[in-house]
Amino acid sequence: EETAGKLKNKVVILKAKCGEKGRLYGSVTSQEVADAIKEGYGIELDKRKIEIKDAVRQLGDYEMTLRIYPGVSTKMLLRVKNIQEG
Repeated sequence: EETAGKLKNKVVILKAKCGEKGRLYGSVTSQEVADAIKEGYGIELDKRKIEIKDAVRQLGDYEMTLRIYPGVSTKMLLRVKNIQEG
């Protein structure tokens, strides 16, 4: 629950290459999100515990649910930005 509290309503920012109209080359994977959480917050999560409702194939914000332990979950925001934005 302490881990859930640390991550609740936080934002994970991922930078990805994209083409015209904000479409990504490929999609963002759960492993990339897990790596970004570890880098940004120092918390290691299994990629299988990260649920994103829609496939992440465009720039923008996505809500995701992290299932930390059985019965303990929290929501976070995934923000995908263009890698060229700096």
